[in-house]
Amino acid sequence: MPTVAYGGVRAVEVDVSHADPVPVVSSAFKRVPVLRARGVTVGKQEPLSNRGIGLALVAIGLAIILAAVAVAFNAFYTYTVPGVRGSSIEEVISTLAGTLVEVAVRLGFLGLAVWGAGILLRHGVGLLK
Repeated sequence: MPTVAYGGVRAVEVDVSHADPVPVVSSAFKRVPVLRARGVTVGKQEPLSNRGIGLALVAIGLAIILAAVAVAFNAFYTYTVPGVRGSSIEEVISTLAGTLVEVAVRLGFLGLAVWGAGILLRHGVGLLK
């Protein structure tokens, strides 16, 4: 293939007789014509913009936070104190320890859900800016 010198830069000449010239401005080449083939489409759908992705992340983050709040309020209003029964102090302590572990696990899962939703919200708002 023949090479062409344009502004001190060597380029390969390509035969694209069915292409339209599209001007491109760059700092190195002032105004260099670039050829783009006609009728070439990559896909019919436009990719999601940062705004669309940001809105989706904000919506998902808010939904997760609202679900966590609903679960927390439901657990708070329906919680009953377990009856402490046992013939010895060891049985009472093991029953109470099991109850405390159960509450801690529920709080841990709610905390992780809210933490993850907060990260989604932060990135969603960052994409909206």
